[in-house]
Amino acid sequence: MSEVAKRLEYLRSVIEKECISYYEIFELQGLAEAGLIPDGDVVLLEWAGVPEFGEGRVAASRNA
Repeated sequence: MSEVAKRLEYLRSVIEKECISYYEIFELQGLAEAGLIPDGDVVLLEWAGVPEFGEGRVAASRNA
């Protein structure tokens, strides 16, 4: 498992525990902008602030 995948799983665990920090949300946003969160991972994309539908979602998740 890659370091990014491990980090994404950690971030998912803190979301599930409802103890995510502002820094971790900021980190998720950066990972989404870099296109490192899989398109189907709606939980992490939602917490990263990526729109669910439309061109805004593509731009935010692909760093266009």
